[in-house]
Order: sequence, then C-alpha cells, then structure tokens
Amino acid sequence: MHCSKRTAKPLRGFTLVEIMIVVVIIGMLVALAIPGMKKVRENSQASAISNNFRIFAGAFQSYNLEQGVWPGSHWDQGTMPTEMDGYMNADDWVNGCPLNGYYAFNDPGDGTSVAIILAATDMSADLQRRVDEAMDDGDLSSGIIRGDNQSLDFYLEEDRLPGSG
Repeated sequence: MHCSKRTAKPLRGFTLVEIMIVVVIIGMLVALAIPGMKKVRENSQASAISNNFRIFAGAFQSYNLEQGVWPGSHWDQGTMPTEMDGYMNADDWVNGCPLNGYYAFNDPGDGTSVAIILAATDMSADLQRRVDEAMDDGDLSSGIIRGDNQSLDFYLEEDRLPGSG
C-alpha cells in the first residue's frame, strides 16, 4: 500500500485588511454622493413649491377676476378655502406640499397684498432661496416671495407689497 502525503490546499479568501479597505472606499463614495442627492432633493422640492405657487396663484387670480373680491383668509390646515372649489384641485392644496407643512391663504383686508403662504417648519433657508430665485429676485426680504424660518409667502399683488408704502 502506498501512503500518499496529502497537503492541504491553501484557503482562498479575503483578509481582514482587504475587507476593511473595501468598506472604507464604499464609505468614502457614499459620503461624496450624499451632498449631491441632497441638492437634487432640494431642487425637486423647490420646483414643486414654485409650480404649486403658480397654479394656486392662477386659481386665486381667476376667482378674483370673476368675483371681484378675494376669498377670505383661510388658515385651516388640511382644507382648501371653500370659495376655491371649482377653481383648483383640493387635493393639490391639501396634499401638494413636498415638505412637512401646509398651504394657507391670507387676505388681511387692509388694502395690503394678499398672499399664498407655505407654512413649514422644516424648510431650509437654502430651499426658500431656490424658490425665490425661480420665481422672483432671489432676495427673501423683498419682491413677491418673502420668507422667514417658518413660512414662505407668495404675494399676488406686486403693487401692494408689504413695506411698499
């Protein structure tokens, strides 16, 4: 009988160092991609808000032209001003906000400009600026788009803006 000496084949696989290098590279790629994805998301949100403002403004202006008055102020979250039924889609008004917020309509009744307001506590200043640049002058303290840390106001009458005398 012939005894053969069996040699164990070396195990093939990755070493811990090789796996760690791959994990670090993947982490670096993800870290580079996240800011780009955030910018794309904010651009998408700014486009949606700008589009909603334009659609809502057209509906409110149509109502004003046909009725001769603006609808009354409406701050109830989750409902559309009842006068606007037939002028715009209630679902767009109620569920169209791409942020954690809601749309409202304000007619102060004192001769100053009426406004469509997006009230959202998670709206960044950069997102507000992007909407303002898309629709107005890029300055949140002047023009038809005004903003602060909790709301973005779209004034419908340029000749009667707040602070215009």
